[in-house]
Amino acid sequence: MKKKDIISHIHQWVASGVVNQEQASKMIADIEAAVSERSSRTFINAVMYMGATGLSLGMLLLIAANWSALSRGIQLLLVLLLPTVPFVFAYWQLQVRDGGGMVLGRAANILAVAAIGGSLALIGQIYNLDSPAFQLIGLWTVLSLPFVFVFRKIENVLLSASGIGATIFFAILELGEGRMEESVLVLLLTIAGVLYAYVLYTLGNVLRYMQEWLESGRVLRIGSVALATLVLFVTTFEGYARELLGGYSATGDGSWVGLSIVFNILFIIFLFFAIVRATRFEEYALAFGLVRFFGIYLLVKYFTLFFSMMDTGLFFVIGGLLFIASGWLLEKKKTLLLAYMKGTFDHSSENNTRV
Repeated sequence: MKKKDIISHIHQWVASGVVNQEQASKMIADIEAAVSERSSRTFINAVMYMGATGLSLGMLLLIAANWSALSRGIQLLLVLLLPTVPFVFAYWQLQVRDGGGMVLGRAANILAVAAIGGSLALIGQIYNLDSPAFQLIGLWTVLSLPFVFVFRKIENVLLSASGIGATIFFAILELGEGRMEESVLVLLLTIAGVLYAYVLYTLGNVLRYMQEWLESGRVLRIGSVALATLVLFVTTFEGYARELLGGYSATGDGSWVGLSIVFNILFIIFLFFAIVRATRFEEYALAFGLVRFFGIYLLVKYFTLFFSMMDTGLFFVIGGLLFIASGWLLEKKKTLLLAYMKGTFDHSSENNTRV
């Protein structure tokens, strides 16, 4: 709920005599202070993330540009110092000073994780190693995992989860390329993406009840929903179903249509389930984001399915009427819909609230 909505409710309580003006003023002041604190913290974190990312990229690019001019001894020294110096600084800022210098400490933390990958790449340059991408990313992730338990910050959890996911993706590509048919490889990548999203969500649920990991668990849950939504959204397109059945040349008879319908139904079911879960746990930003994505999905499918089937004017007239009618029905059923999503729906009162 937005700040203005909460303040509006407080004014209604004053008008109805639930609270007096002095209590209302105190409540509004506390809300404004909390919102201002949260907004400033979010802005500072965003600036810090951008700065740390830019610094990491700039440092690695500068070293790469001057790499050939450095002696072997300097190269080895850089490999050792790259992750060590920012890690020590981050530990001093975040652990020794007990959270003092939070922005500098978290920026150094991100820089240290990025520097691990830079050091591994430099080692490969020194010794002319040609390792597959999944081995480099996998080793990078393994070496970064201790940072998760040392600092217990959201960025470490997110970077490690992303690293593990990237390792799985590139490992499947590397091991499957040339050894299995494209349709099998595509299906395997889809299954791996959904399973990994489920693992992340399960882990995020476990962390929900641990205070020190509360925010990290929330990031994992939201990230898992985003990953599953993206993977399942890809499966709703015509090309995906055709690829599974052998490509465009093998599906000219329209045999892909039934499979595509199944994937679209599964995507809608997942999206509705995710919206209900997000609403029940009061993750309204995620729920509304999924609702918006569902709107995008409907628009995409509407255009891809019907644009070439009817006159352009009729296409937009029918589409406009459909979306207006949908919005009207949702508005009329808004109370029931929210109650059902929150798990507070009373079936005995359904008949009394019908339109």
